[in-house]
Amino acid sequence: MAAVLALIGCSADEQGERAAATGSGDVVELRIDVTDSEWLGETFNVTRSGETLEGLKATTGDLPEGFGYGFSLHGSGLLGADGVRRQVTWDATHGQWNSGERIYWKRTSGSETFNVYAYAPYKTTTYSVAGGVLTFTSQDYASEKKRNPDLLYAGASVKRSDGLASLEFKHALAKMTLGTITNNSGAAMTLTQVSVSGNLYAQGDLNLSTGTWSNFKYFSGDSYTETVTEKSLVMDIDSNKGVDGNQPLEIADGASVTLDIGSLLLIPGPKVTASLTFEGGASFSFTTTLEQGKAKTFNMTVGKNFEVIIE
Repeated sequence: MAAVLALIGCSADEQGERAAATGSGDVVELRIDVTDSEWLGETFNVTRSGETLEGLKATTGDLPEGFGYGFSLHGSGLLGADGVRRQVTWDATHGQWNSGERIYWKRTSGSETFNVYAYAPYKTTTYSVAGGVLTFTSQDYASEKKRNPDLLYAGASVKRSDGLASLEFKHALAKMTLGTITNNSGAAMTLTQVSVSGNLYAQGDLNLSTGTWSNFKYFSGDSYTETVTEKSLVMDIDSNKGVDGNQPLEIADGASVTLDIGSLLLIPGPKVTASLTFEGGASFSFTTTLEQGKAKTFNMTVGKNFEVIIE
């Protein structure tokens, strides 16, 4: 899926005004070409979270706390106010990406190209971005509002003579979903808790051009440490959101139910263990590795003697 789109063009008069303001008669305006990359899957039932490009274009609907619509664009050597960071949103009326004020640079200045970087969704209180590297801090999943967004990244080399920034957004995180539980145990079961644990990364640096992660830190209470530390994320079951508190999930014998706990989007790299605990103390667990850009959905069948098959 691709959309070759330009920011609103500038007239000769506007270029003259800009030239007067910048002291140069040879300026170029940035145009943006946006594409997206799907989640990759393995031998699991794979899902993806909607159409990424359509998500970037959205200007209505719920957003994670602290985020805005569209994406954040960063660059160096750009002319005009706030040239380092811009919120770029979709203008459905004109069918174009809009960065507020137009973005300019000198056509002939230094090298023949320069770099721009982007991430989505736009963060209202910005991440630290320096030299095309974003420092990302993971949420602790203590509540619905403490979950990570589907972090996307893109980088482009722009020709000064052309002005086209081709941004292909890719998924920076690993996606893990616990899908369905089928109860073939011969008796009813009640699921009380789901957790995911391992040496989870609390923070890392993401290169917005290459997608490479580095400089990891680990959870240490309410802060972070460079010492390898295990972290457990406990997910609420809450099978009845109309009732206060965490409501266990009852699964009748022979039934198949969907775990409505949402997906985990985590910094890739570590091996993690997912554990499901049932009323009466029975439990089972399995391990997987968090892989960048891959969405893994695990569907579970509980058989006689609590033998578990992961699909």
